[in-house]
Amino acid sequence: MAEMYATLKKFEQNKVYGIITDGEVWKFLFLENSVLTIDKKGYYISNVSGIVDRVGYIAESVCSTLA
Repeated sequence: MAEMYATLKKFEQNKVYGIITDGEVWKFLFLENSVLTIDKKGYYISNVSGIVDRVGYIAESVCSTLA
C-alpha cells in the first residue's frame, strides 16, 4: 500500500491499482485521491478465471483513461 501511495505522488496520478498475493489468495486494491478501497473478496488460484477477469478489468480501465 505504501508503494501505491508513492506511485500516486511520484507520477502525479489520481488513481492507482494494486494486487497483493501470497501465491494462493489474491487481493485487489484501488487507491484514488488518497482513499484506499480493498476488494474484500479473496480470489483463489484454484479459480484462476476470477483472477484473470479482475486483471483484465484493471487493464481495460487503464487503457480507457489513456485513449
